[in-house]
Amino acid sequence: MLKLLNAETSDAQVSVISTVGMGGLGKTTLAQLVYNDPMLEFDLKAWVSVGEDFDVSRVTKIFLLQLGDGGDDKDLNLLQVKLKQKLSGKKFLVVLDDVWTQNYEEWTLFWGPFEAGAPQSRVIVTTRSQDVSLMIGTTLAYALKKLSQNECMSLFAQHALGANNFDDHLELKEMGEEIVKRCGGLPLAAKALGGILRGKPNPDLWKEVLRSEIWELPDNKSNILPALRLSYLHLPPHLKRCFSYCAILPKDREFDRNELVLLWMAEGFLYDRKKMKDSEGLSHKYFDDLLSRSFFQQSVDDKSKYLMHDLIIDLACFVSREICLHMVDKLENTKSYAKIRHSSFIPHFKDTAQRFQSFYGMKNLWTFLSMRKDWVGCYITSKVVHELVPKLKCLRSLSLARYEIELPDSIGDLKHLRYLDLPHTPIRRLPESVDKLLNLQTLKLCNCYKLIELPKGICNLLNLQHLDIIGTWKLKEMPPHIGNLTSLCVLTKFIVGKSNGRVTELKKLCNLRGQLHITSLENVEVSDIRDAGFVSLKDKPGITELHLEWAEADEHFDDLRNSSHEEQVLDSIQPH
Repeated sequence: MLKLLNAETSDAQVSVISTVGMGGLGKTTLAQLVYNDPMLEFDLKAWVSVGEDFDVSRVTKIFLLQLGDGGDDKDLNLLQVKLKQKLSGKKFLVVLDDVWTQNYEEWTLFWGPFEAGAPQSRVIVTTRSQDVSLMIGTTLAYALKKLSQNECMSLFAQHALGANNFDDHLELKEMGEEIVKRCGGLPLAAKALGGILRGKPNPDLWKEVLRSEIWELPDNKSNILPALRLSYLHLPPHLKRCFSYCAILPKDREFDRNELVLLWMAEGFLYDRKKMKDSEGLSHKYFDDLLSRSFFQQSVDDKSKYLMHDLIIDLACFVSREICLHMVDKLENTKSYAKIRHSSFIPHFKDTAQRFQSFYGMKNLWTFLSMRKDWVGCYITSKVVHELVPKLKCLRSLSLARYEIELPDSIGDLKHLRYLDLPHTPIRRLPESVDKLLNLQTLKLCNCYKLIELPKGICNLLNLQHLDIIGTWKLKEMPPHIGNLTSLCVLTKFIVGKSNGRVTELKKLCNLRGQLHITSLENVEVSDIRDAGFVSLKDKPGITELHLEWAEADEHFDDLRNSSHEEQVLDSIQPH
């Protein structure tokens, strides 16, 4: 931060440095350290805690008070003239702490007087939102990092024991280390948990804290991590729904934004259908809004993945505790779960009916998701698949990923189902009753290595937008009239069949985007080639990755090849 403050700038007299990070990460503390650094030389310094209510007149008056002027005028123009006179030609350091507003007109109105400052003047803005940082026009932004384990341990010890370490309380050190791990490098968490244990070096109490859910610590429900709660309370209603739903995500698990967006779509978490028909595009906007507010973080190892801080998930669990449930082991039989609407669970290698007994009472369940993180297959009793699942009549999202299963015909009775996720399962066929799932939006069958055909009635599912069949090696053709699914946006693979699934069906699918594999191109008929633009890929600019495959080579392949035919097919496909 000091380097940013002292850096020479040529493009503007007054530079804005924004410090961005989630609530409780220490942005204000950092700004205070910089503001009070005796080595910095400025003619004027001022600090204003802005908060959620960005009133230009109020904030301008506070600045004038900081600079020695009463600021009694009610006229905003007179206030700004005074402030401009105070700042004119002066090298100043100004801190705007906790800025929330994204109103660009208000910001430009407020900013006018500051442009009169001398070169090398600096404004530090602390904010939880990257959008605020972008709005104020800054080119200098500092993303605050979390504390290391050792730093967090020291901070926790200061608040819990009044010391920098555990030298005088070695009996508590191991438990302290475990508690600090839960803090995940978040200073506010270390301070809050340390404050609960301050002056209480009782090992039994520390064990109780270690075993407790962070939001259910005795007598502190309203005081744990208030900054994070404020972050949630500030969200608009549509983002609150999306965020609280994330309580079903496992901790310490990276997730794919596209998968989360598809689940939000299936649950109907849309704010205004009339203004934006592209529900998936709207869901991506919601995701970006939560990302900019630091509720999500991009993975360091894999930029395509995201994660949530443990304490952020704890917050999601707290605000959705009556309707969301993530099951790691099994549920208490004595407790009622009738109000639960969204659920997920970590599959065991062998799942019995007893583990899912409490789900029979969840009559209003919308979400039933398997969330296994590795590639190992697992087993579930047929009683769950054939008896329990069909009873969950309100289901909108269903995942049985990586289970050794076959779906029952009764799957067609789940009239509200919009999301069906069956990757890495050994299913050979889907029941014909799938054609009754008229609300289905997403069907994921990737790496179903035994799948030999898709049901003919799938072409009646006119609301289907995502069909993922990559890795279905035994699937030899598409069902007839696949081109009727004009709502399809993602079709990962298209197999040119000898009887069904003519490649001309692709011409009707105008909204395709992302990845597309076209396989078995040796089956393209001469009559198809004569139809210029028989696939019209040039009219599908959303496709970003294209694979074209002819039959796999074998000892007879070269004898059967027709190079002229292959060249005509290539010329006719014409990708953009």
